[in-house]
Amino acid sequence: MSKLSKQEFQTREQLDQALAQHVSELLIEAIAIRGNATLVVSGGTTPLGFFGLLSKQHLDWKRVLVTLADDRWLSEHHQDSNARLVKEHLLVNQAAHASFLSLKTEDLDPDDAIEGLQNSFAEIGEIDVLILGMGADGHTASLFPNTPSLQEGLNIKSRQSFIGVMPLVAPHQRISMTLARLLNSRKVIVHITGVEKRAVFETACDGFSPRKMPISALIYEAINPIALYWAE
Repeated sequence: MSKLSKQEFQTREQLDQALAQHVSELLIEAIAIRGNATLVVSGGTTPLGFFGLLSKQHLDWKRVLVTLADDRWLSEHHQDSNARLVKEHLLVNQAAHASFLSLKTEDLDPDDAIEGLQNSFAEIGEIDVLILGMGADGHTASLFPNTPSLQEGLNIKSRQSFIGVMPLVAPHQRISMTLARLLNSRKVIVHITGVEKRAVFETACDGFSPRKMPISALIYEAINPIALYWAE
């Protein structure tokens, strides 16, 4: 099991402020050491406040590449597109100078896009900062419990960076980074809010149950430290 630290805050506003500051410092450090930085984020409503604060941080955003851990296989103009959410809430203000690499291609099916994405991401190497959310069912990125592609997605020896996913309950086809690609990160942060999700996370920490709770695979298979950022 990876080394896990837990950062707890009384309010979601305090969490957003602390997380924005921390991620900013990590990106600045990465730029100083390697000349550039990679930031991988997740969609949903939880990171919106954090995105807004991070977008105003003063750093050399021209040297930052932003991309997503997963996305729905939808046009970026669709209201449910994670790419749209990132462009509207993160890639603004100071962060408008960052580069963005979308997971969505012109292919009709996400499985048809995997080879091209594999090539596009080959030069990125180790991710500097990865920020993941988690669903109440224990999924993270689009690694959903009991889906047909989950076994492939959780194979830490896989050389595949992406899988296509059709969730059993959530809408829309997805494209998702595999666990092997997610774990190729210098810093992993799990950003969640609410009592229900905290209970799910703690259950995942108590036992390795990847098919039922895919996030447990992230917790147990990670080599680099993971940080939980949580507020009720």
